[in-house]
Amino acid sequence: MLDTSNEVAVVEQQERARLAGVYFDNGAQFALKVRVVGDEAPPTRKLIRKATKLQIKADKAARRAERKAIRARYKITDAEAEAAEAAIQSDTVADVAFVPKGRQRKAEREAAVAGKTAALGERLPTFQMAFDDEQTEETVVYVKTDDGTAKTVAETVLGTPVRIVVIPSGLKQTAVRGGSILRRMSDDSWFCMTGFAAKRTSNNAMGVLTAGHCINGTAMKYVDVDGTRINNIAAVAGMSQNNSTMDIAFLSDATAVAEFYADTTTTPRGLTATRSRASTTAKAGTVKGSFICHLGQTSPTASTLIQSCGEVTSTSGAGALGGTTFVVVSNTQSGAGTTRTSGQGTLRCTRGDSGGPMFAGTVAFGIQSACAWSDAAETITSILVYTSIDYASSIGATVVFK
Repeated sequence: MLDTSNEVAVVEQQERARLAGVYFDNGAQFALKVRVVGDEAPPTRKLIRKATKLQIKADKAARRAERKAIRARYKITDAEAEAAEAAIQSDTVADVAFVPKGRQRKAEREAAVAGKTAALGERLPTFQMAFDDEQTEETVVYVKTDDGTAKTVAETVLGTPVRIVVIPSGLKQTAVRGGSILRRMSDDSWFCMTGFAAKRTSNNAMGVLTAGHCINGTAMKYVDVDGTRINNIAAVAGMSQNNSTMDIAFLSDATAVAEFYADTTTTPRGLTATRSRASTTAKAGTVKGSFICHLGQTSPTASTLIQSCGEVTSTSGAGALGGTTFVVVSNTQSGAGTTRTSGQGTLRCTRGDSGGPMFAGTVAFGIQSACAWSDAAETITSILVYTSIDYASSIGATVVFK
């Protein structure tokens, strides 16, 4: 998915006049699907990811030690590690399949819904989030409860086909901890997480990104995984937003470096690139169906930090405040080349994960903002919402690379 974005951008550009949607189909026959308006569809073409040569230790004892470390770090078997190595070292080919007879262009659907979610919130008090589904051409509407009328009300207000999803917990911002932890100065309690290193564009002063809703007047301290503590880490005036467009903030810290924690180890990753929410520029946009990850707690009662991943459902999520700029990640039990089911996937999200990094490999996608759960106890994640990393420029910050 990461290595084919040039080809994706070319396809989007070529079909822009009748583009109804682009998405990865993560079923048994993995492919990039391009839905187009009209009866004619171009022939299937190929996406190709070139092989990457791995440096594998030849010495048997060293190899066993390496495998042991891999098993411990990633919680996978030797067979799974071998399959991954074989895949990385082989060319990977997938179809670009065109789906004709789309009902309407994606841009037209989004324009029709734009500005209507605030009105939907008034008519539907339990409304939480809505977005355009590029695969089905429906507007997906998340509600806390449904008395059987939600679909009719939503379709009347939005003027589009609607699919209702009930999330009893509601969508909640999750301030408490992060990729590295932010604690309250007053009581040392977990407060939020940090995302990626950045600098002020005005003077190149270093700092770190977090969620905008974490900046609420609470004095904070930064606690690194290695135990390093920095007291009174400060939010910079004018460099935070928490509204219908974005949830992102910049914290001043001269010691910040272009690394982030991505899993349970104490070895940070160097940030090498970013991926925006939506763009026609090669290697820039995020495609529906992409799998991306974040770092957060395993559950409300377990503070262990883990990497967990989900599937991008939309890049145009809209809440009751309006706007269509949040990215929605769903907890689907599927993956590239597997058969999708309705069961629970691996994505975990807990109160306190806000501000943490959203990433794939060493590529930054965004800053975690909110979660919703499918149970009132908040143990089974339904969706996660984040602000795309390109909105850092809106608060006067620039992401720093390794």
